[in-house]
Amino acid sequence: LKAGHDGGLRRLFPYDRGGWSAVAQDIGGLLRFRLPAGGVRPGLAGLIQGLGLGLVTFQGGVGLAIFLVVPPQGELPATLSFLREWHRILGWGVWGYVGLHLFMALCHVWRRDGVVAAIWPWR
Repeated sequence: LKAGHDGGLRRLFPYDRGGWSAVAQDIGGLLRFRLPAGGVRPGLAGLIQGLGLGLVTFQGGVGLAIFLVVPPQGELPATLSFLREWHRILGWGVWGYVGLHLFMALCHVWRRDGVVAAIWPWR
């Protein structure tokens, strides 16, 4: 993942000038109602994938922490009740991410650029 053939972490988390330039270029295109180019490259799509991966991972970690500290009675200790709130807020973030993903997929379907068809397993 770190230095894979597909750009590795640079594609998911654009930490250099080239990556952020690609993100800015993609956003500029969207503001002119043009979808970014498809394919494996740094840009807005990769950044959204990386942020979603981080969001789901963090929510899963908080959920695991809750699971590990909940006693058999089923109540979270008062000092750790903030974990439940974090988990709930992150859950809404995950739903937002799923909705954004669905919207972006529909944009590709409407554009008929073949992106969804290329990843669709039942073709």
